[in-house]
Amino acid sequence: MQTWNQIYTPLGSLWLSALAAAIPIIFFFIALAILRLKGHVAAAVTLALAIGVAIFAYGMPATQALAAAGYGFAY
Repeated sequence: MQTWNQIYTPLGSLWLSALAAAIPIIFFFIALAILRLKGHVAAAVTLALAIGVAIFAYGMPATQALAAAGYGFAY
């Protein structure tokens, strides 16, 4: 597997890139506190959002994003 070098400002602005990276965290808090979703459902949706942000906003290869999520789950 190739090494992937992360670009810290893929959206051109540090603030915009940080806001995109915060989407899963913000959703998780909203899902638990406001939407009253169960923890495992909120976590599953948050994981999908995090993978989506990594792939589409940060340009991470899909195979490596899924592998990182699987490694994190196993760990």
